[in-house]
Amino acid sequence: MDYFGQDAEKIKITSDKDRYRIMLSVEEIGIVCIGKYINYFPDHALSEHSHEGAVEICYLEKGSQIYSVNNEEYILNGGEVFITLPHELHSTTGYEQSRGSLYWIILEFEKINCLYLNDENAEILLSIIKSMPRRNFDIDKSVADLLKESLQLLINDSNVNKLIASANLIKFIYEIAKQSVKVNENINLEAVEKCEDYIQNNLDKKITIENLAELTNYSVPHFKTMFKKTTGITPHEYILRKKIEIAQFLLKEKSVTDVSYILGFSSSQHFSKVFRQITGVTPSKYRTDYCTDNKI
Repeated sequence: MDYFGQDAEKIKITSDKDRYRIMLSVEEIGIVCIGKYINYFPDHALSEHSHEGAVEICYLEKGSQIYSVNNEEYILNGGEVFITLPHELHSTTGYEQSRGSLYWIILEFEKINCLYLNDENAEILLSIIKSMPRRNFDIDKSVADLLKESLQLLINDSNVNKLIASANLIKFIYEIAKQSVKVNENINLEAVEKCEDYIQNNLDKKITIENLAELTNYSVPHFKTMFKKTTGITPHEYILRKKIEIAQFLLKEKSVTDVSYILGFSSSQHFSKVFRQITGVTPSKYRTDYCTDNKI
């Protein structure tokens, strides 16, 4: 069921058994779109697109999602933000939009009066976003609340609410910029790259967190923290996602049971469960939909 607010051009709500979505625009203060979705089941993949002259900031409240920007993949987990800059091509790389909840805002800083800022201050705020050392990272819940509260204020449209929401959004951007620097101080790209190479070469074997920690000379707790801060995902989930990437290729020629065995899953049932969690479909359906040439 679709229904609209007082201004059909500005607000739209979609609600059914599969998902809930609300989105609106406040173009007079540079907000091309601000919204929220809750997917109770996976939704269709997000096709490749860009925002001309606008920045998009997403906050994934719950769930896990793969995004691609300029053909480079990123894994976003609950509690993290993800940023795309003007003109950057981005999509979900063919992956369905997974179950979970996400807030987003698209801001056009070239718009006159963006967030009630003059041109000089709008440029300063845009430069803060562009200077962030990472595209995706954890943020504190109190910071995320600034974005969530801004959406609610703008739904209840008034000039005062627009002013308060704009102040919230300016602070939101400033706070995530500070947190992006803090996260960057705790990463170790060299250690993670060593782990990624090891994982890629041993996907047919059992890979333990203890092995990876020893490989990088970290204690297990320290390694797990460092790996997630650097990649935005836990070591265990990274391993599973890499296995599923290979599984999608192997399923073109091999059965579900064979692929499960090759990749070291404890059972084909466990493999099917993980495959569906990550891709949104079962391995059998994937073979039917995407591997039409197989005869197995």
